[in-house]
Amino acid sequence: GAREAGADAVEPVAFDVFKEALPPCDVIVVADVFYDRSLAVACGDAVGRALRAARRPLLVATDSQRYAGHGDAFLAALGAKNAAFRRSVVAFEGSGLLVEEDQRYDAS
Repeated sequence: GAREAGADAVEPVAFDVFKEALPPCDVIVVADVFYDRSLAVACGDAVGRALRAARRPLLVATDSQRYAGHGDAFLAALGAKNAAFRRSVVAFEGSGLLVEEDQRYDAS
């Protein structure tokens, strides 16, 4: 986890995005959750509310699988003017940054 990676100030928090508001935070990471359109919209709603709060967190979101329109549904629900995914190339090869072994699996 975060502590093992030397990120002592990171406190991951689990919650139900369909039922709960995001807790106050400095950074929101939205990753690997756009495989379901309703989940993408719920995340966009919750994150949009957090971004409009007095304490504005930094948002990091990824749409690596690019499921048909789910990333766009997240952006629409987010309600942030000029929000867009930027494509960037990262010199990394593997399935994750904080794992000790490869985490690939067969989804067929």
